[in-house]
Amino acid sequence: MDNETGLYRTPLSQHDGIHQAPHHPQEEPIRSTTTSHPPKQSHHDPKSHFHHSAELLYDLFFLANLTVFTSIHTVNDIPTLKSYVSFFSLLWLTWYQVSLYDARFSKTSIIERIFKALQLGAMMGFAACGPQFNTNDIRNEYGDLIGGDPYRGVSLVLMATRLILVCQYLMTIVFLRKEKASRIPLATLAAIYGFAAIVYFGLFWSFKLDSKVVGNYSWVGFYVIGAFETILVTMLSSLWPVLSPKSGQVIQRMGLLTLIILGLGAIAIAMQCGLILRASSLSFEGSVVGSVAAAVLILYCAYMIYFDWTQEQFVGSAKQQLWLLLHLPLHLLLALAVEGVSWCISWRAGSVKNDWLMKQLDKWLTYDASNGSLVLHDYANQLEQVSYQIVNDTFTTAHSPAYAQTAIDMNSTVWKYMGVIRNSSNWNNGEVEGYNTMLELGIKDSLSLATIAGFYKGSLELTQDELNSDAPSNSIDVNFKATFIYTFVSTGLIVIICTLMAALSKQRKSPLHWLRLGISAAIGIFLW
Repeated sequence: MDNETGLYRTPLSQHDGIHQAPHHPQEEPIRSTTTSHPPKQSHHDPKSHFHHSAELLYDLFFLANLTVFTSIHTVNDIPTLKSYVSFFSLLWLTWYQVSLYDARFSKTSIIERIFKALQLGAMMGFAACGPQFNTNDIRNEYGDLIGGDPYRGVSLVLMATRLILVCQYLMTIVFLRKEKASRIPLATLAAIYGFAAIVYFGLFWSFKLDSKVVGNYSWVGFYVIGAFETILVTMLSSLWPVLSPKSGQVIQRMGLLTLIILGLGAIAIAMQCGLILRASSLSFEGSVVGSVAAAVLILYCAYMIYFDWTQEQFVGSAKQQLWLLLHLPLHLLLALAVEGVSWCISWRAGSVKNDWLMKQLDKWLTYDASNGSLVLHDYANQLEQVSYQIVNDTFTTAHSPAYAQTAIDMNSTVWKYMGVIRNSSNWNNGEVEGYNTMLELGIKDSLSLATIAGFYKGSLELTQDELNSDAPSNSIDVNFKATFIYTFVSTGLIVIICTLMAALSKQRKSPLHWLRLGISAAIGIFLW
């Protein structure tokens, strides 16, 4: 370890220590008279590189949590969408509290490195709770009702992160004890986080371990307390200069997390492309390639809209606080938009294959065996090949053990159905068993394609009444409509929020700027 890295480095040991609020940019920062270290330029400080690298590492743990969650929960139906919004909000609120401390007081030291390690461990606590985090009281992928275990785990993780922040702020009070003006503000923040930790611990006991107990909505307290502490801590930054984060650094942190979320979108798009390549029943048709290109273009446009309009400095702390708080809905909507466009790719690939299958099925069902039995036999072989191909893809791309078991069961179903079809001399008759069997197999193949694409989450072992009903296809339509709607609504709101943030960060606006803001707002409203 660097011999200049001490046990603790006070925030006053560098030029960017306690400073005035950002609404007095013309004033010189307040520097301590108790430190023996002369002012230094930040680019000369060998510790600043580690400090910023540690922040980047923390952001990457944020990305890892979202990646794990979306790899287990397919965000293409309303219940999973609710869970994703809930989990993302908790994760972001925790990230925000930690990032504010880093932007205010964090310096490279042994103690700070220990605290950073603890915060990274808390992030892994979120990852451990994410797979079964569900706010809908439904069954998990094994068919068991989800009890209170995930919520109890989240309660402890939230409590731990706030207690770590309490320790960090109390430690800062000790090392800034000669700066009397900093005591009350720092103690207030420590009290807020201490109160939040107590409430989170209290919520821990409200969740039951019995997996059969459902309908407990104590988890709403997570968001009430999270919103309370976030708004209060942000508002206090306007009252006390010591709590005001450095404008440039906090803008960089927000921009970095925005890039991280855009990177999550790139991962999601790449995973859907990999799904299409891995599933032999799907292929990159022209419209699928167009969907991929559109998804990439959406990512790039989101990048340009945000970063082209972000200013390096703010005039007025109130604008900065509002700008900071707007990043919660912005990042949430951005995560939803990039996730939604990725699922639209798999939907398009599945739809292209399903359209082809329906055309082929219509041709097979309407063929008259009197025109040649060899052609009839060839059609049966084609159906068998397509069905086994789809079954194999259903197994290899299964999103849960239940889907994998369904694919195994479908394998024997195809074998049984093909036996009936081959024993039928002519299926161009609705009364012939072969006709009905081929029709049933075609319907199950279609549902299997929707399963591969991620939009059908029911069983493929359906009764005759279920096959004859519209329930399976209706569930697919509902899931796709939900995905389509939240994708476009999120995209429109992103444009609107970025327009508002641009208006906040731009002090002087020319008529051209107003025109650009107006056009952007109109586009966002149109998409919304």
